[in-house]
Amino acid sequence: GTSGNDRIGDYQYLNTYTISSNIYNNITALNPSRLYNPNFSWEKTLKKEVALELSFLKSKINFSAAYYNNTSSNQLVGIPLPATTGFATIQSNLPAKVQNTGWEFETSV
Repeated sequence: GTSGNDRIGDYQYLNTYTISSNIYNNITALNPSRLYNPNFSWEKTLKKEVALELSFLKSKINFSAAYYNNTSSNQLVGIPLPATTGFATIQSNLPAKVQNTGWEFETSV
């Protein structure tokens, strides 16, 4: 199956502003606090697993084996920005894949 990472928070792709503590001519200013990113999306993880369970001698000896393959893509990372933008990073998706595979074995007597 496929799942996503929803720990990115709501509306993280939108511009946001904070109220400035500085007042000029009786006008309160707004300071940008986050940049707009239209390509921002969830991370995606594709999970595959195959397993086999065996019992012998009326369940006195049990054996199980499983193989898993997880592939994550679209990782959420802070992409560095030039200092002239006024922001150190922008939260964005990195077009990379991370793959985890492995075997699991279990026996019981």
